[in-house]
Amino acid sequence: MEWVLLTASDQLHEAFGEFVAAIQAAERSVRASPTFVGEGEQSRGYQHLLRTLMKSVERELTHDPVRPRFRVLDDRVRTGGDNPDQQYWFAHIEPGGRYRVVGRLGSAKRLEMQLYSREPYGAEDVGVSYLTHEEISFDTDGRFTVELGPSLAFDSAGATILQVREIYDSWFETVASELVIELIGAPGPPQPRSVDEVTAMFARAAHDLERSAEAWPNLIADRVLRFLEPNSVAPLRNPGGSAGVEGRWMTIGPYRLDGSDAAVVVSLCDIGAEYVGIQLADLWMSSLEYADASSSRTGAQSHRAPDGRMYHVISLEDPGYQNWLDPVGVATGIVHVRIDGLTGVAEPWHEPTLTQTTTAQLEDIIPGYRQGVLSPDGRTIELAQRRRHIQKRYGR
Repeated sequence: MEWVLLTASDQLHEAFGEFVAAIQAAERSVRASPTFVGEGEQSRGYQHLLRTLMKSVERELTHDPVRPRFRVLDDRVRTGGDNPDQQYWFAHIEPGGRYRVVGRLGSAKRLEMQLYSREPYGAEDVGVSYLTHEEISFDTDGRFTVELGPSLAFDSAGATILQVREIYDSWFETVASELVIELIGAPGPPQPRSVDEVTAMFARAAHDLERSAEAWPNLIADRVLRFLEPNSVAPLRNPGGSAGVEGRWMTIGPYRLDGSDAAVVVSLCDIGAEYVGIQLADLWMSSLEYADASSSRTGAQSHRAPDGRMYHVISLEDPGYQNWLDPVGVATGIVHVRIDGLTGVAEPWHEPTLTQTTTAQLEDIIPGYRQGVLSPDGRTIELAQRRRHIQKRYGR
């Protein structure tokens, strides 16, 4: 056997070729997905591929556990069941490293931190440690400092990723938060990345791309569409054992609108909850448009009926009711509910209910329906406010 020593150029060319091969493999997995059926889902499947590619490349360009900086999963990169009410911050860290996070809470209602042993794909249990909003000390201006490291209260032993979630309940007054992270005792200025380091970047990006591209649509196909009928949801569950957040109750289910006059009414209860959120997503686990459309709502954004519950309407056309969830033309998708801060366990009355109906029958199904009807300019004002909030929150 003759051994050939690769030059730096050859090594980089080979690494890039493997990354291109990963893009092609990710495309094949998208096309092979059970959700890749029909023109609309095929288009959204390729959008899922592009968003995943963007995330994987950005992930590597910011990958420096010694000099970490936060990257944000925003409205360009809608993957993994992203919640429109949450701003997600990610930073790579070294196992055994000690870090300091310094920030100032803006208009978000809650902030929480979670450590992962690696990137969570689907519902895998890769959580290491979790810090609740109540465990973070904020001063009167919303400033805070959190240290993480081995044997600290926020123990980072075995962790490689820090995720910070900000939760926005109201979108009316938007003040962006400040957040920085630093390695305590970090070395001096960085050196140019070596050929081996750039090669490793391509390898990690390839792995992340392939896993992300297939994990989320497979989760929907295997754990939602296989077991749930259209226009139903699973019982509320605490996802803390599968890379989720302790104390957050969630449920998910498929919706289907058969015709322009079809409607699905989702009834929610927020008794004792710090936050309630409902959103629509596509079958690729990507949130639907939420800046220029009302595809999501929080408890603060929702009208309450005389019985104290919130009734949200999923329909292709605007019924004029305040709690409309606009599917932006996506007739088949996912409805996702999150409830934070319940004391104890979820009770039967907390369980969401779904009712399949038509827009003409909404007044017969929703108590006090007329009290929730918007003024002629109501939707225009609401959408303008949503658009402003998202631009302010993401700084653009």
